[in-house]
Amino acid sequence: MKRLMKLMPLILSVFLMAFPVQVKAAENDPIVYVTKTGDKYHLDGCSYLRKSKIAISLSNAQKSHTPCTKCYAHRLTVKSAPAPASAFTGEMAVQTAYQTYMSSGLASDAAFLRTQQNVAGIAACKSSAEVVLYVKNDLSGAAPAATPVGGVKPAVTGAFTAEIAVQTAYQTYMNAGLASDAAFSRTQQNTASLVKCKSAEEVVRFVQSDLAGAKTALPSATKGTASGLTAEQIIQQAFTELVSGGMSPDAAFKQVQANLPALLATAGK
Repeated sequence: MKRLMKLMPLILSVFLMAFPVQVKAAENDPIVYVTKTGDKYHLDGCSYLRKSKIAISLSNAQKSHTPCTKCYAHRLTVKSAPAPASAFTGEMAVQTAYQTYMSSGLASDAAFLRTQQNVAGIAACKSSAEVVLYVKNDLSGAAPAATPVGGVKPAVTGAFTAEIAVQTAYQTYMNAGLASDAAFSRTQQNTASLVKCKSAEEVVRFVQSDLAGAKTALPSATKGTASGLTAEQIIQQAFTELVSGGMSPDAAFKQVQANLPALLATAGK
């Protein structure tokens, strides 16, 4: 009898291998399979179950085993999170609006004026598509300048608004001697900073600081080393010096254009 008791575990193991116990799947707890020596649980039909195959509920298997990478490859794939979209800034919104007004048939000055009048509503847009829709509504009369898209309420009378800041900056650049296109370019480049100004005085100080910084970056043509040169020669010299200093041709052209009054002031001297 003692000998029989010692052999009982072996007899039961052989019996279970020959006649595996059918484990009934519970609701939401499917049957998976483990092996006698492995630490993974598998789906039926897995090649790793050729030598041994023991049925077990998924919930019990998860307590001591990990999923087979072959059986669950499609479920173990980690989906990478989508890359965050780049921020759509107020400056990008203003540039998009200006180009959209131009594409709609408005002349440069008219497009600038429209953009200037609606800068608060335009800056509130969150995407280029929203800007385009705003411009189309504005041109069709559906979006009055005083009622911007995006729920922005009209400014209280007397308040220093973003529109006023932009208009003040543009006029200050013009008063400083910049041509209309150059003044617009400067205003457009600095829109994000200008709309933060709280008063006309603050805008004027910003413009003066901007122009002072630009003058320090001017080539020798404006610093008394271009004596006797014609306006055309001065402009050419300034452009050449900027490019030679490492600036791209487009950037050099814009720099010369923005500082044209200062350059021309030295002509013939």
